[in-house]
Amino acid sequence: MKLIVSHYGMLNGGDANGFTRNINLFSELVNFGYKITFITTQKKGFKFPYYKENRAGIEIIAFPEIFPTRFRKGGIGPLSTLLKIIYIIFKKADVVYSDTGHRPNSGLPCLVHRFFHKSVYISDWWEHYSKGGIYDDLPLLNQYTIGAFDNFNEVRNRKSADGCITISHALKQRAIKNNIHDSRILLLNAGADTSKIPFHKVNSQKSKFSIESDTFVVSIIGINQDEITNNDALIKAIGTLNNSGKKVKLLTTGNLNPQIVENSSISEYWRHFEWIPYEEFSEVISCADIFSLIQIDNLRNNSRFPNKFGDYLSAGRPVITNAVGDLKIYSDKYPNFFYVVEDNDKNVLMMLEKAYHDWKSNHIDYESIRELAINNSWIKRAQKLDEFIKKICNN
Repeated sequence: MKLIVSHYGMLNGGDANGFTRNINLFSELVNFGYKITFITTQKKGFKFPYYKENRAGIEIIAFPEIFPTRFRKGGIGPLSTLLKIIYIIFKKADVVYSDTGHRPNSGLPCLVHRFFHKSVYISDWWEHYSKGGIYDDLPLLNQYTIGAFDNFNEVRNRKSADGCITISHALKQRAIKNNIHDSRILLLNAGADTSKIPFHKVNSQKSKFSIESDTFVVSIIGINQDEITNNDALIKAIGTLNNSGKKVKLLTTGNLNPQIVENSSISEYWRHFEWIPYEEFSEVISCADIFSLIQIDNLRNNSRFPNKFGDYLSAGRPVITNAVGDLKIYSDKYPNFFYVVEDNDKNVLMMLEKAYHDWKSNHIDYESIRELAINNSWIKRAQKLDEFIKKICNN
């Protein structure tokens, strides 16, 4: 079966741009007999009419754009959209798939292809983009431009599609409330990248990064300023445990101003990696004894599903979390793998101390957490997507 995926963002745009999720999912879908063409926008340079490469069994076509990065990363690019449409008109496929279909660069080429080729159109839904979600966090000018467009087109696009993929239960319920029939919806959480993140036993990697084996390591990957705010109680708890004589370290990765670490009250207990070669990534995160995933409990976070959750499970480590959105389903079903916290300093300290003692007494079943990751891997997600696509095509 021939499938064209229309990506709203940029080639090699990373997690924030949806590129990594797409490659993880569709590189597994090729194992089910699909010939996949992935059309996107060039991140830099201007190779006309397009740049082409094959990656993980996927044919990638990246089109040039004249608009700056701040536009093209959000699916706004007149030249790349036009070139996608011209390309797609002459490209036969059974199914077209948009990852953010209400943005022109993703959805419009798919609608054009369906018009000319009578293909099946699948629209993915990752976020609550309009009012109540991303819209509320946009600057005022953006609310009157791209925000207004999202308000108008976000739901309309999914209703126009033959099938709708939702990343969370909240978005699935939103689809149903907007008269998208349940039979046309597939709930598909982000998967675990078990093929690229091997399982390392606890304490086996710490010495490589000058971390003592008797140090309890709390980790947050892809950290930013918002996550520091969300984890304020956790940071305080790490300081308290160290002051009581316990050896606890915070290990983080991501783009972060070094001054934030240096000025922190726990700077001597904080180890930050700004950039890590991917081949070392699994070794670094396997230094962790527990991961943190604490979020603000709002509509936006209830509607999304954090990609890093799959990385945490793949590493085979427990997670301290306030279980927002679909994470609560996992924490309820597998309570031994999660330390669920309330929104106050005292409770976070209590749960982190419990996790410390469980680690110290070897009461954590790391192998079973890894098994949970395998059962929720990207290959499992691709299998569900394959079944859904075939069901929609046969209706």
